[in-house]
Amino acid sequence: MVVLSLGLVAVAAAACQAQVPVVEGRPDPAKARTEFEAARKQEKDLISELTILQAEFQQPGADRKAIAEKFEVARAKIPATKDRLETAVFALALAEPKDKLARDICGAVIASRLKVDDPGAALEMATILDKAGQLGQDEWLVMRRHRPSPWW
Repeated sequence: MVVLSLGLVAVAAAACQAQVPVVEGRPDPAKARTEFEAARKQEKDLISELTILQAEFQQPGADRKAIAEKFEVARAKIPATKDRLETAVFALALAEPKDKLARDICGAVIASRLKVDDPGAALEMATILDKAGQLGQDEWLVMRRHRPSPWW
């Protein structure tokens, strides 16, 4: 399941402008879990739709123009789906700090921002976890690398 989440995050990070998830305070764990599961389902459905359209496009005699149009409509959903998933996963990581999947995806989101050369967004995301006392070692390294320390 992480592969799907990481796949869309990587595609979306390259495809659209970085928006940092807005998570304030400590979210309710039940609501955070419900929103995360709904966001993951939306992501899986979108990936499935894009995969099916790619396969249909390759079929002999396919109406490629119509399929390409459907693909573009589906592809336009990527930024909103990515934003929803990122916000949900950061909320879940704050609500349930021991949730390894949520923490892994948060780390992957931060890493993907660095890969697309957006250290500012990566730093903001790491700061979300830091302010809540949920910053892991990997995220801490991101912050130290990109934010000057008053001690060094």
